[in-house]
Amino acid sequence: MKSSCSIKLIFLFLCLSNFNIFGQSKPSLICNGQLNGFISDGQEYILDTKETSKIDVIFYSGFTYRIKLCSEFKNIKLEFTLIDEKGNIQYENIIGSDFFRDFKFATLFHGKFLIKPINVENKFSAQILIGYKKI
Repeated sequence: MKSSCSIKLIFLFLCLSNFNIFGQSKPSLICNGQLNGFISDGQEYILDTKETSKIDVIFYSGFTYRIKLCSEFKNIKLEFTLIDEKGNIQYENIIGSDFFRDFKFATLFHGKFLIKPINVENKFSAQILIGYKKI
């Protein structure tokens, strides 16, 4: 019983410390403070920079939403597409590490982001943040 408790304490210590036991970078540190006046709603998505990422989203009317890409890799190029629930493209662009875009919706919006890497020579960390503010 003591052994099990010791293992749990060690695991808790590692999780709360700055050790990177799972080999993942910490992109949220890169993105810290980059929503500029928008409130983070906790939606942070770490992107797999070798495959297309699909992120389901719901946006409510009466708010402005800021989508922000953060990456340590300055030469990142991603194809960013916002698709509604019927499959219609609402926004499409090639984005880089300094990308942000504000969106407003007249009604409730159900859709998804498709984020496809264009330059995949290097494995790099990238993250999408979503923030909001009342119109």
